[in-house]
Amino acid sequence: MLALTAAGAGPSVVPQSAERIAPPEVRLVPLPGRAATWWTGTAWATRTPLTERFVKAAAEVARQSGA
Repeated sequence: MLALTAAGAGPSVVPQSAERIAPPEVRLVPLPGRAATWWTGTAWATRTPLTERFVKAAAEVARQSGA
């Protein structure tokens, strides 16, 4: 979305966290009112060492971010 806005395709609505990755030519303007919430999750079909590491890492990131 940010790349499209930077390319001149028009405005977009993005979460506040996008300010960390927004290109300098994109102006972020806070919207008035209550902040929206966004829930995310993970799903996997099989338990492997790789999926176990991924789930552990995702849980740690969520914990550190206060999610």
